[in-house]
Parts: sequence; C-alpha cells; structure tokens
Amino acid sequence: MTLVTDWNTAACLGHGELFILDENYTNEQVEAAKDICETCPIFDDCEAWAIKYREEFDIWAGKTPRERGSVSHADSVSVRHGTQAGHAWHKRYEVPMCRACRVAYNEAAKIRQRIYVAKKKGQPEGSGDTGDTGGHSLPLTKGDPRG
Repeated sequence: MTLVTDWNTAACLGHGELFILDENYTNEQVEAAKDICETCPIFDDCEAWAIKYREEFDIWAGKTPRERGSVSHADSVSVRHGTQAGHAWHKRYEVPMCRACRVAYNEAAKIRQRIYVAKKKGQPEGSGDTGDTGGHSLPLTKGDPRG
C-alpha cells in the first residue's frame, strides 16, 4: 500500500492537543477529536496509515489505541473497503467501521429497500424507481464496469 497524501489538508492541524492522549485525557477530549476526524478530507488515508504502521498511541482517524487494537488480528485478511464485503469484514473482526464501508452499506440498504417496496407493490425487480437494470437484479451505477 502506497499512501500519497497531502497531510497539510488534515482537519486535525492546529488541534494537536486533542489527539495526544496522555494519562490525563478525558472522554470529552476524545469525542472532540472524533468530531474533527469526521470532517477530515484524508480520513481514509489516516486510518490506513494507523493500521499499516500499527500506531500504538494517540487518536488516528477518530480511533483511540484501544479501538484500533482489534485491527492487528484482522490486518492480514484482504479487504476491499467501500463494499458490502468490506462492511462485513468490519463487523466480523469487530474493527471500527471506516467511512467508505459505511457509505457502501447504506447505499446497498437503500437499493434493498427499493426492491422490497417494488416487490410489495407487485412490480418486477427491475421496474419502478430503481431505474433500468439492464437485466441485472440491482441497478447499475454510473461508471460500473458491468454495464
């Protein structure tokens, strides 16, 4: 994994005191740091860095060392983040959910809901507001290599 990141765009710049966990840190400090991480444009790269280099201290990508601790036993498993399989990996290994996997799962849930509603109305899976599926059971997204 090669990380090419402009760390100067990190949302935590200028807030270093929140991210350094000494013996006197508070839950409020951790929550404030996590709130900043949620807005960070390099969140995923920060998380990848912390996992790759097994950062043992401080907050990285909105996670404390304890929250990142479960990653070490799962990091040898190949995972594609931003997919439903990635979401399942997070659940299976009890690894805190990354933004890409959370978004992928939520998008898939919306599609499943539309299909469920269409079935309840007696419409075939490919009809209704799910769009033209081109014979696939789920709608294709723009740029999908299958269609």
